[in-house]
Amino acid sequence: MPYILLLLCLLLGACGKKSNSISTPSVVSTSEQRSFIVIAHEKGSSVFRNKVLNSIVETKFPANNPDFEIKKGDELLGYEMSERDRAFYEHNERTMAKVIVSFTDRLEIYFVPKKVVIPEIISQLKLTPEAQRKFKLINPNGHYTEEGNTLYLVSVNHEDLMENDKKFYQENFDLQDLKERSAFYVESYKEMVLSMNYDFFKERDITKFFTGPTIKCTRDLLEAGTCGRCEYRKSVPSGSFDKIANPSLDDLGVGLKLDGQLIKMGDLTAEMFTPDSVVFHFVPQALDVSVTLKVELEKKALPTYRISENVEELTYCTSIPKGYITLGSKASLSLKVKMLGRGEKLKDIKL
Repeated sequence: MPYILLLLCLLLGACGKKSNSISTPSVVSTSEQRSFIVIAHEKGSSVFRNKVLNSIVETKFPANNPDFEIKKGDELLGYEMSERDRAFYEHNERTMAKVIVSFTDRLEIYFVPKKVVIPEIISQLKLTPEAQRKFKLINPNGHYTEEGNTLYLVSVNHEDLMENDKKFYQENFDLQDLKERSAFYVESYKEMVLSMNYDFFKERDITKFFTGPTIKCTRDLLEAGTCGRCEYRKSVPSGSFDKIANPSLDDLGVGLKLDGQLIKMGDLTAEMFTPDSVVFHFVPQALDVSVTLKVELEKKALPTYRISENVEELTYCTSIPKGYITLGSKASLSLKVKMLGRGEKLKDIKL
């Protein structure tokens, strides 16, 4: 009998411990449903949101770049806070769970108690995603909130991911030795940046002194002053070159086509950093072109310039050769291409 009583006590004790270890999940109170801070930002300018969107992409395309990692305090970059509010904020970080909600134009920061069921966070905070977007919870740890933990919740669609990816992913091409032709295909939600650094020089002409056949004098020619030595000046290529600002693509020996259409330097909006460089941005959605934009670069012969000879007669000559001279050109050119973003590949990511 004593053994049976002892066994019952042990069983009851174990059951008591088990029942005490299961606690009721917490509920977010009405006051906690109000955000602690709202930080407004321009679309695409939030460091925190950009990193969060990239973390979604890295679930499929890991980069393992420490610069892309979300760091403690990223949500407050550029936000001014009083010492009192900062102390209160840091106290809540230690004693509660922080929920950072990212929208396209703002961040909302909440503090909730521990043991809130994480899959119920959206409904308990009464959050609504933006139009044509859904909420995605980033890297939730466990099933319940805990003190000192942070949850990231982002209102997102695939277009947000693809646009943001241009800030984090790029392929670089150096066309220093441009072959006869190079082609690039800029797909939807990608961007191509073509940067050109150049120097262009055009040969100048100079005037040289020449003598022609001597004219035999007669009395009449002598009186007219038209006999004797034939002398004149005329322009010839100098072999020296002058630097020319703002040359055309033809001057530089580059052919540029968009979807088969030949483009001139002035046909596109270009951002001129210096007189010796230009940057073109090609974005399919911004141009009246097909979804996939074909950009072709072609190496061409440098141009020559045919000008009429300038002849100045110093003494009478029966015949002075007149015609045209050809001036050459020289160019140094650096072409670099950046392809930004992975485009519609990101549509395979599950949101």
